[in-house]
Amino acid sequence: MEKNNRGGPSPWSARHTAIYYNHQKDSVRNIIIVNPYEDSLFEKKIRDLCNRDCSDNERHAIQEDPKILLLVLLEMYLSNWKAYINERCQAYEKEVGNYGQ
Repeated sequence: MEKNNRGGPSPWSARHTAIYYNHQKDSVRNIIIVNPYEDSLFEKKIRDLCNRDCSDNERHAIQEDPKILLLVLLEMYLSNWKAYINERCQAYEKEVGNYGQ
């Protein structure tokens, strides 16, 4: 979930990001395809990880287990889901409260 800043009935938009990877431990070749929407925060984070000087430990950890990228994705967007659910709960409580009056 992400704030869409468009106004309208809902200030939130659901976003779809997929990570596909083919990882062979005995091979130096890994294929990772990240399919975010254009210019997503996740894409920027991955580009930052790729462009900056990662420590050998960080680079090795990602190469050994590309599923680490899933943790990065969750870390980035979990707080948005928390805010979204909180807003929906508040709206529900307001609606239920108004219905009983």
